[in-house]
Amino acid sequence: TFTGYTRSDGKEITTRSKIDLIGNHSIDAGYKANKYTLILDADGGKNASDSKLVTYDAIYGSLPIPEKTGYSFDGWYLNDKKITCNDIVKTAASHTLKAKYSPETLTVKFDPADGDCDVAEIKVTAGEAYGTLPLPVKEGYIFVGWYLDDDKIDDTTIVSDKYYSYHSYGKVLAAHWISNENEKESDSADTGSRS
Repeated sequence: TFTGYTRSDGKEITTRSKIDLIGNHSIDAGYKANKYTLILDADGGKNASDSKLVTYDAIYGSLPIPEKTGYSFDGWYLNDKKITCNDIVKTAASHTLKAKYSPETLTVKFDPADGDCDVAEIKVTAGEAYGTLPLPVKEGYIFVGWYLDDDKIDDTTIVSDKYYSYHSYGKVLAAHWISNENEKESDSADTGSRS
């Protein structure tokens, strides 16, 4: 932003100023760097703040570190360029920095509920599918599926923030079963209704 003209001796020059120097002399134009709003897009994470003022040609200064369940923060980006607190503001307008993350992995354990399971645990990645899950066996029972609390989990289920958080606190995938006798009774009832 233009702030006015000053003479070499520091005197401010305006349209009403009188020439009181003899000989050649110069005047300098003065400018003040503009301030712009910086938007901080945490992309699903949690920020201490969502925006701040930055000054053109000055450093960005302190930037928050957002938190996102299941992900490690990689940094703030202006398009494809990583921006740090020491980078100089060169965008002469309000602009947005977007947070980028890397998904984390953790170990998920299985509770076969008195059944037999060849796999005790697997590694899963936040935001991706659980992948191939083991098939347990239990004499006299039919395997219904793996459950996380009341939610049935299969190979294609995505490890959401909710599920990742549950596992990080030690929750396991538990096997659910139905008795073979119940299945036989159901089959008998169906057969009887058709006869």
